[in-house]
Amino acid sequence: MKTKILPLLLLLIIGVSSSRAQRHSDIKRDQLLQLLDKEVSRSSQYVRMKEAEIQHLKNNLRFAVLTTDKYLSCKQIAYAYAKFNSDSAAAYLHRCYELGRHTQNEAWMQDALIGEAFIYADRGDSYISATRLEPLGGIEKVIPSLRPAYAKAVLMQNIHYLSPGEAVPHYEDAVNLWNKYKQYLSKDDPSYYLYYINLFQEFKNPGIEAHLKQLLRHTRTYSYNDALIRILLYYMYQQQGRNREAFEFAVGSTIGDIQCANRSSSALLTVIQLLNKEGNKDNLRRLRSYIALCEEDVNQFRDVGRSIQLLQEEKKINEVYQ
Repeated sequence: MKTKILPLLLLLIIGVSSSRAQRHSDIKRDQLLQLLDKEVSRSSQYVRMKEAEIQHLKNNLRFAVLTTDKYLSCKQIAYAYAKFNSDSAAAYLHRCYELGRHTQNEAWMQDALIGEAFIYADRGDSYISATRLEPLGGIEKVIPSLRPAYAKAVLMQNIHYLSPGEAVPHYEDAVNLWNKYKQYLSKDDPSYYLYYINLFQEFKNPGIEAHLKQLLRHTRTYSYNDALIRILLYYMYQQQGRNREAFEFAVGSTIGDIQCANRSSSALLTVIQLLNKEGNKDNLRRLRSYIALCEEDVNQFRDVGRSIQLLQEEKKINEVYQ
């Protein structure tokens, strides 16, 4: 009799433990979404803070007299705009280029062209990005201190924003590209892993996962790099079937982007896609607010790729909730 009861008791204990773990997971998930709701509602405050920062830099430019001061002010404004408004960033980088041209400063001109190339690549305009780099004649002809930025611009042109499950096109080309440019990148820079993971669809590499988690421990919370590391870990965990942890990283990355007024990121779109797959009618109001913010980000950053993805998600939402 005891031998029959013992397995039943074990099954009962396991079932209760599993049920408790699931309830705890659901509570934590709800808390994360409530926190994200709060940050989405505050997003306009973070935008105003970014605009105030940029206005302060513009005031400095107004009082700049020396050409060097004008150049440095324009460069500061451009990079303040870089993840916020791509057209404005490109416009101020062009002013940097013109200042370099008038003073025959080759370093300023190269720096401006590389900066423009990265910004266009970041928003999916790879062709325009390539035209900015073309006059430079290749990385070997670029000033050594600017070669890491050049390498990032080229790699950004060639990666596919994380699309798990897709076959890697032209594998040999990807290998050659990576071998040529990886020497200019630091392994302590999260973007190193962004390019590698995208080029080779390397989502299940324990070494990369461990290094990203180590970088995360030494990165300021809700900074740009923090958000980038978290979205990379999201895709890795998702491919490993660790969905609960993956969801936490996706939400954390989105909160970081909102607080940094980073409009170039796809993290919020990722959360929309995750919630949309569930088809839960209780999330309809939440999805509407997320989509409204995502539309604003996409339009301000002029991101064609995300715009198409967002339209596809809106169509799915209409089909599910109609």
